Amino acid sequence: MSDDVQAAVVRLWRRSRPVVLERIAALEEAATALAAGRLEPHEVEQSRAEAHKLVGSLGTFGVPRGSELARGVEHELAGGGQDAGLIADLLARLRAAVEAY
Repeated sequence: MSDDVQAAVVRLWRRSRPVVLERIAALEEAATALAAGRLEPHEVEQSRAEAHKLVGSLGTFGVPRGSELARGVEHELAGGGQDAGLIADLLARLRAAVEAY
């Protein structure tokens, strides 16, 4: 990748990172609601869609571990989100991967 392209990707990541962190925060709130039994089926689907967006975004920006973790969240939510503890663990690792990038 040329230096110009690399610099453009870095600039785009700096602008996109806050949005990525907001999506993670929304998923963390959903995981808390799920653990408390307060997440409605349509909210589970909305959360799954947010996780899917993260899969693509993080893959595009070269954060493969983050993309993999987001895919795990998406997979759990696609199955109805039965394991709130697993989702919370995946999200904690996802946040750490993004913050470290």
